[in-house]
Amino acid sequence: MKVHIYSMLRFFVVMTFAGHLLAQNSTGNLRGQVSDPSGAVVPGAVVSASSPSSQPSSVQTDSVGNYVFTGLAPGDYTISVNAKGFAVSTAKVRVSAGQDLHSNFALKIATKHEQVVVEEGADRPSPVDTNAEKNASALVIAGKALDALSDDPDQLEAEILAMSGPAVGPNGGRLYIDGFTGARLPPKASIREIRINQNPFAPDKDKLGYGRVEVTSKGGTSQYHGQVRFAANDSIFNSMNPFLTSAPSYQSNMSSVSVSGPAGKKMSFFVSTERRNINENSVVGALTLDSNLNPLSVNQAVPNPKTLTIINPRVDYQISSSNNLTARYQFSSTSEENGGIAELDLASEAMNLHSTIHEFLVTDAHVFSASTEDENGFDFKRMSSSQTVLSFAPEIQVQGSFNGGGNAAGNSLSTANYYEIFNNLSISHGTHGLKFGGRVRIAQNSSFSTENFDGVFAFDSLKALQITERGLQQGLTPTQIREAGGGASQFLISDGNPLISSNLFDLGVYAQDDWRIRSNVNILYGLRFETQNAIHDHADFAPRLGFAWAPGGGKQGSPKTVIRGGFGLFYDRFTPTFVLTANRLNGITQREFVVNQPDFYPNIPPSSVLENLQTLPTIYRIGAQLTSPYTIQTGIGVEQQLWKNGTVSVVYLNSRGIHQFLSRNVNAPLPGTYNPDDPSSGVRPLGDIGNIFEFRSDGFFKQNQLIANYNLRFGPKLTLFGYYTLGYANSTTAGTLNFPSNQYDVKADYGRAVFDIRHRFSMGGSLLLPYAVRLSPFILATSGHPFNITTGEDLNGDSIFNDRPAFATDLSRPSVVFTRFGAFDTNPMPGQTIIPARLGEGTPYFTLNMRVSKVFALGARRRPARSSGEASGNNSERYSLTLAAAARNLLNNVNFTHFVGQLTSPLFGQPTALAGQPFSSPGSNRQITVMAQFAF
Repeated sequence: MKVHIYSMLRFFVVMTFAGHLLAQNSTGNLRGQVSDPSGAVVPGAVVSASSPSSQPSSVQTDSVGNYVFTGLAPGDYTISVNAKGFAVSTAKVRVSAGQDLHSNFALKIATKHEQVVVEEGADRPSPVDTNAEKNASALVIAGKALDALSDDPDQLEAEILAMSGPAVGPNGGRLYIDGFTGARLPPKASIREIRINQNPFAPDKDKLGYGRVEVTSKGGTSQYHGQVRFAANDSIFNSMNPFLTSAPSYQSNMSSVSVSGPAGKKMSFFVSTERRNINENSVVGALTLDSNLNPLSVNQAVPNPKTLTIINPRVDYQISSSNNLTARYQFSSTSEENGGIAELDLASEAMNLHSTIHEFLVTDAHVFSASTEDENGFDFKRMSSSQTVLSFAPEIQVQGSFNGGGNAAGNSLSTANYYEIFNNLSISHGTHGLKFGGRVRIAQNSSFSTENFDGVFAFDSLKALQITERGLQQGLTPTQIREAGGGASQFLISDGNPLISSNLFDLGVYAQDDWRIRSNVNILYGLRFETQNAIHDHADFAPRLGFAWAPGGGKQGSPKTVIRGGFGLFYDRFTPTFVLTANRLNGITQREFVVNQPDFYPNIPPSSVLENLQTLPTIYRIGAQLTSPYTIQTGIGVEQQLWKNGTVSVVYLNSRGIHQFLSRNVNAPLPGTYNPDDPSSGVRPLGDIGNIFEFRSDGFFKQNQLIANYNLRFGPKLTLFGYYTLGYANSTTAGTLNFPSNQYDVKADYGRAVFDIRHRFSMGGSLLLPYAVRLSPFILATSGHPFNITTGEDLNGDSIFNDRPAFATDLSRPSVVFTRFGAFDTNPMPGQTIIPARLGEGTPYFTLNMRVSKVFALGARRRPARSSGEASGNNSERYSLTLAAAARNLLNNVNFTHFVGQLTSPLFGQPTALAGQPFSSPGSNRQITVMAQFAF
């Protein structure tokens, strides 16, 4: 690993100083400072440069009012400066080759008849442009558009990931905070803007652009400003969970404080704190047995209190006129009581959870020369978490009915140190925008876990458990119970050393060129190289290509239409979780035993006895042929400017996932050799040494999507943004821990992918009503999620309960089950067709979240404050008081989560819980929260 780290550091050093050698003098630069009539600097002003021969470009002044344009082609430019509360200021300059031109601006206060131009963002969509980073399919959420989203960090994260749309493949969207991966979302008060799906084919990004969310935190301000916010929710405001017969009482509250201001001539700060006390409930919707061993529906609300504390300070320091340093620290602490309960889990499964995160992030931006800029970043994160189960009894799993007893997850204590370093070097050379850089990540994990140490009994049906319990009461022998149709189908237990560790390292480097061939034609191309340890694949090359063409653009000003497309390979990494699993359950550190059709329920024999039974030792390992999975994505789309502040785009995406992760039992009985009535039967290719669960990359998927985005501003009072997607996806795997139903034929599971959501629609916005009342709606709707239909039994001896039935051909057989999805035979005969994977589909989802707010101005008027991101509700008064109410799932539409897919369950085809965030909360169908905020 040291060799990799030293190589990476050498690379960063070379890239940093290469700019001095590669800098060219064929272009010029323009820089300066923006101030107000008193001479105070103006941060956050938008400075635009335009010329007859090139597309306009814009930058934003930093915390001390400075702006800079690099790589300007020689010629005459019109420079305009826009800042809220000030009149527009313009000037004409001439840029010569090799020149470093300075031009300062002193703004005047805007009068009532003067137009004020606001910063581009969701409040004002940017015009269509061939620039690679200005694709109209991207969504920028800032300012008042951000108000439409939840104030709760967890809910906010769920909403923005949902708004990122149908992320390609099985891994969903991914968050980047201030350029770093894996960081925790800061409080909403600390967020300047959110960018979704920007520059999807860029080589400098390791993940797919579609589904990528980039969050930028706020910087300091030139004057002291702050806000105090308090929000509360009570069960009396909420609608009841439909799975409950009576409404439990609960309350939640959230408070936050943020302050920003100067800390000297060259330094500014921003600090926010947040505290949440969430006293909701986990809801159990299961089917179990009562004291008389009759089926009993359990609909129970279990108190599930949670607390979250976040402290988030940030400092911006201008080392010199060309060097800015930003440092941010975030501390978060979460605690939860009675966690681990959901859907079919009974209250006895509860556990207490606690976690803390310390994160320190530093970025340094340096302008080395007229055409060379460099950005470096470092992130250190220390995470610790623990879970304590409330019962150490063996867990009882009844397929599709309930999970009871103790929680098999056991007690655990884990710590992790995470390091991330990135470097991006940008060089302007004529019409080329060159960029080089890389990123290295190191994850050091230590985990203490007693998972499965208390044992797990599995039953394939509630009826089998009922027969077993009655037989035990009657004193029947295990053989008699099993002949009557009872008996557990499987027992699993682990023992050994609970402490294990892992070290994971990955590196990615890239080179790219953003080439403006003509004023209306832009090409972005480059190559990315990635590698990691822990697997045998160490060389992953990812070419990327993107283009944009504006028909007629450049002849008559800004283009109205842009045709944009691209192609790229995007790799996924093997994560620390699975490295820990392979290191832990390797048969040496820990041993796992599987007993098919055990005859000792409910007692557990000691390990010495288990070893002499017909047990199946089970080990996990990383496959020798495991390679990094990648996605080949091709896209083409059209972006259209509707009017000055309105854009729409339509994009077609074709994606192919190669070498996708899954798990396989490589020593499962060969097809046709296992008899379910004889657990000792079956011919295993590696001999009778038990199960070998291997992480492999044998899966694949195919996906087609048509995505329509819109970002519209109907005057100063109404803004709407969102997307609609039509998608089709098929896959052979549902993720790394997914086992195929036939261990020797992965293609037998080719069918609808778990992420095959046919229709998706979202809409957010802001509407200003009379009396300055603002409505901020957020709508999200999707078609139903597919789910697998299984027999609930292990018919092939691979120790996995995922066997699917066949389409029934003889409806008179007792093994036939009639459902709304069709008639299925749970005991397939030779020649019958096995049903496709994920044949079932749940009900559609729809939610309307609404926020209504009113700002009351207090105190004498003043010049408005500006920063790298204004606080919500800031206005031209000295103080302001904002009163708001936010409703989640305002129309009280019932959105269900996963549906039971086991045919042996009386609950087959039924939902067992609410869908949760962002559609509703686990404890209530509709929630209404009231909020008050004081800002100065």
